[in-house]
Amino acid sequence: MPSLRDIRARIRSVQNTRKITKAYQVVAATKLRRAQQAVQMARPYADKMLEVLATTSELATEYQHERLRTVMKRTERGPGAFDLRWVELFEVDPAAG
Repeated sequence: MPSLRDIRARIRSVQNTRKITKAYQVVAATKLRRAQQAVQMARPYADKMLEVLATTSELATEYQHERLRTVMKRTERGPGAFDLRWVELFEVDPAAG
């Protein structure tokens, strides 16, 4: 049978584990709330982007330009590997016309 000291130590251990678990839950809830806010703040931008693309696609059927190839959206964080790769993929040779 465990001694009184062992029981108290076990109780403290369980209480400390509860505190740590609660702290992790608070952190996770905060991150989730921030992510949800970011999504909600991006909705107007996404709606406007869909509107612009819809308008562009409607106009593209009426007006065909020989040099218009594609619409490329780049990230807002500056020139990184992702953006540079997209630029390489969509570069148009000016001599090709």
